[in-house]
Amino acid sequence: KASEYGIKNLKREISQLPDWTYEKTDKYNENISRMWSQIRSQFLRYAGHVASNIGGTFVTFRTQAEGGTLYEANPKARQKEALDFLNRHVLTEPKWLREVSYAGQMTNDTESLTFSVARSGVNLLLGRLNQMNREYNDGDYLDDLTDLIMKEAASSSKVSRYRQELQKSFVSGLISLYQFDTTGSTSKKGYALRALKKIKTRIANANGSDASTQAHWALLKDQIERALVIK
Repeated sequence: KASEYGIKNLKREISQLPDWTYEKTDKYNENISRMWSQIRSQFLRYAGHVASNIGGTFVTFRTQAEGGTLYEANPKARQKEALDFLNRHVLTEPKWLREVSYAGQMTNDTESLTFSVARSGVNLLLGRLNQMNREYNDGDYLDDLTDLIMKEAASSSKVSRYRQELQKSFVSGLISLYQFDTTGSTSKKGYALRALKKIKTRIANANGSDASTQAHWALLKDQIERALVIK
C-alpha cells in the first residue's frame, strides 16, 4: 500500500518537473533529464520493496523457554499479491513515465524511455527465484511469471515495443539460468528449461497481428532454439 501511494506521488511530481527544474541557462535540459531519471529510479525502488515480498522467510527469535517456531515461510497469498502489484505497475508499461510534455526534450524516441524499467523489472523478478519457499516454489512461480510476461502469444495479439523489450529480457534471463547458473540448484535450471520450451511452443503457434510482432516472435524462437542446441 505504501508503494501504491508512492507511485501516485511520483505521477504528480513528474508533471511538475518543467516548473520545478526551470533554469534560464539550462539549454541542454540537463535539470529536467536528471530529475526525471531520479523519479524513474524511485519508482524502481518501490518495485523492489514490493518484490521482496515474493518468497522469503519470517524469522521470530525466541528464547528456549518461549519455544515455538523460529522460521515461517512468507504466505503464498502475500506473495501473489506482490506479483499482482508488479504485473500492474512494471510488467504493464508505466506509460506515465514517458507521456509527459517534455519527453521530446530528452530523446527522439520517446517510447524507449521506459525500456530500462522493463529490463530492470525482469531482473528483479527472476532474482526472486533464489528466495522462493515451500508456500510458493520455483516451478509454480516461474509458471505464473511466464504466463504474465508471454500472454500475447496465447492471444496472437500485437506486442508493444515495451512488451517486446520485456519478453526479450525474460528469455535472455531464462537462457542464462539454464546455461550458466552456478548456484548448484538443478531444479532452477530444470524449471528454466521447462519455461523456455513452453515459450517456444507458444510462439510457434502465435500469429502476430503485425510485422513487428511477427519479427519479434521469429527472433525469440531462433534465440531459444540456438540456446537449446546440444553442443
